Amino acid sequence: GTASAPAFELTTLNALNFQENGIESIHPALGDLDGDGDVDLIVGDELGRLHQYTNTSGAGAWPNWEMQLLSVQDSDGDAIDVGQFATPQLLDLDGDGTLDLLIGEKNGTLTCYQGCNGSWCLISSEESGPDWAGITVENTLGINGYSVPALHDGPNGWQVFVSNETGKVQYFGEVNPNAPHAPLTELEANVGGAQPGLRAAACFADVDSDGFPEMLIGIQNGGIRWYQGTITSIENVNQSVQTWGAFPNPVSAGYALNLTAPADAIPQNYTAQWWTLDGRKSGSSVAIQNGQQSLTAPTEPGCYGLELTPLKKGSPQLENPFFIRVIVTNR
Repeated sequence: GTASAPAFELTTLNALNFQENGIESIHPALGDLDGDGDVDLIVGDELGRLHQYTNTSGAGAWPNWEMQLLSVQDSDGDAIDVGQFATPQLLDLDGDGTLDLLIGEKNGTLTCYQGCNGSWCLISSEESGPDWAGITVENTLGINGYSVPALHDGPNGWQVFVSNETGKVQYFGEVNPNAPHAPLTELEANVGGAQPGLRAAACFADVDSDGFPEMLIGIQNGGIRWYQGTITSIENVNQSVQTWGAFPNPVSAGYALNLTAPADAIPQNYTAQWWTLDGRKSGSSVAIQNGQQSLTAPTEPGCYGLELTPLKKGSPQLENPFFIRVIVTNR
């Protein structure tokens, strides 16, 4: 394949012999843990533990992972154990240049360990205790949840997506860079309208290099679903022209939203269209005239894309649209 049209070929059904160490129900997380430029591996298992493998191949080479830690420990020397079915993600959550660990688990919460001096320090808050951001995902019988973090690094920071037991992917907005462990509220219950099967495990990446992230979802029966990123994705909304803005943002449902832009950039006539996170139009397109700079927010809370399409002067033709991401909350 190519960068714009990738193709994948199965090379082995047993890249690592996990059975040798009794590791079952694995969930991988990739990241450069030793700073040598290649990709190392942490694996979560059915018992809630983590196992670390070092890549000995070097940067740019096909990875060769060798067991380094049979049981990853925290800064107190205790084995990290989140209960059952650990689903780790490696990411620099707080922007300090060091990878952190965000771990989902069977009970539906997330646990965060900050990278600290070559070890892992448990993050706990007054509001949520050890449950990162106070997140508990949807479940089927009032218990469990099987949370799987799938945070995506967008232009405005980390977008918080978490998969769950029911097969859905929930969206909890953006991480506050000044308070990366602060509580978050669900903004979208089922991203993309996707529910391919039980025990979803999603990831987001621009697989075909078109500027929009794709969403890939693995499910309990072993299948993988591919959802193509399009112009209506949240990532595109984040890439709005920087001279445009909106306030207040977040805005209360049904309330007025004011647009901001330099005076010479505000078109006299344009159309405004709201889009939901899964690419559906919310309401009809509205024609705006005479430089009006106020719109009414949707009546349902959630994360929306506001598409503004200027009209060329003296012509019904449309120019290139602008996109603004808007979060709508309950009144």
